Amino acid sequence: MFVQEVKDHLIHKIIPFWEGLKDEEFGGYYGYKGFDLVTDKEAVKGCILNSRILWFFSNCYMLTGDEELMQHARHAYCFLKEHCVDRIIIRRSLSMLLLPITMHQKMRRP
Repeated sequence: MFVQEVKDHLIHKIIPFWEGLKDEEFGGYYGYKGFDLVTDKEAVKGCILNSRILWFFSNCYMLTGDEELMQHARHAYCFLKEHCVDRIIIRRSLSMLLLPITMHQKMRRP
């Protein structure tokens, strides 16, 4: 009985709350909703918040199998991939990872 009550609360209260923060225009999820439950569409969107929302919708999908929840997870993932990744650091990190391979290949050449 208690488990079903918790699942119903998740499906009918918690999930709709987070779905309501989806930003269709600029991607991701809005970063602030006041005590009056009014969403501040001008608030900064945080990468940490959007990564937690990705985690939330992913886990809700695994629990319920509802494909709409997977679409919400993809929406958060796309925002993170497009706006929360420092491509310069990634490029440098990749080059540092590949450096030993490159050096090894040069050493093997006659």
